[in-house]
Amino acid sequence: MDRLWQQACAERPSMFDGRIFVLDRIDANGAQGRWTGYRRAHAQLREPSLFDPPLRALAVNGVVVTADDHVLVARRHPRAIYLPGRWQTPPAGSVEDRGDEPAGTIRLDAQLAAEAEEELGIEPHELRPARPILAIEHPTTHVVDIGLLARTVCTAAELRQRFTRLADPEYDALETVALGSLQERLAHEPSWLPTARLLLQHLVAECRAGRTP
Repeated sequence: MDRLWQQACAERPSMFDGRIFVLDRIDANGAQGRWTGYRRAHAQLREPSLFDPPLRALAVNGVVVTADDHVLVARRHPRAIYLPGRWQTPPAGSVEDRGDEPAGTIRLDAQLAAEAEEELGIEPHELRPARPILAIEHPTTHVVDIGLLARTVCTAAELRQRFTRLADPEYDALETVALGSLQERLAHEPSWLPTARLLLQHLVAECRAGRTP
């Protein structure tokens, strides 16, 4: 684990061994777990056989609908550790100890808002409280994504401009897709992250049922 961490820090000096949340249990009534160092989860990404049973790191993954009814999709950087070059719905990231959560609890909407500010430049007051709609465990990494549906008061054009200014290292491209074109984009783009595909399929189903978020 130390060897893998040293390698990662040499490749990316900005790497930080912060505290992330790993799950012991998750069901329809909630989730329980504990904090651990990110270096442990990173080691499992590189060598899944290191941990038995595996760590189940908790993450949030949002699908953000803009004020003018577009959805944000972004392509993971070619040098990303996990599934480089795949398309996903930003923002996304591990549930971290940010030092501002009430003792013994984690607010997933606050975690998503923090990621949205870092990756997309969306201020917390510009994002309405997110609604959780699914949980999915990745079969290789055992990361458990909580998918959340969120609305922003920002337009698609505003967020494209902010993304260009931020130059976030997680992604090398950001696009905005009109809700009416989402099904077509899903059908013609094969390289989605599993969570992103499920989130977007759920959103298409909601729109068809007249429940535009």
